[in-house]
Amino acid sequence: MIAINLLTDPGYWWFLYPLGGWGIGVLIHGITILAQGNFGSEWGERKIKEYMEKDKKNG
Repeated sequence: MIAINLLTDPGYWWFLYPLGGWGIGVLIHGITILAQGNFGSEWGERKIKEYMEKDKKNG
């Protein structure tokens, strides 16, 4: 989008609007994920067990 903006109208930086909206959406998503507690102390252990089981299945 930045490239399109600079090629079409370099005097007006319209790409900041969708970039800001996208950033707000990512921020809200991150806050909700952290609020749910999906990344607690057990998360790392769960992921390690998941990868170990996946590795056993693949041989």
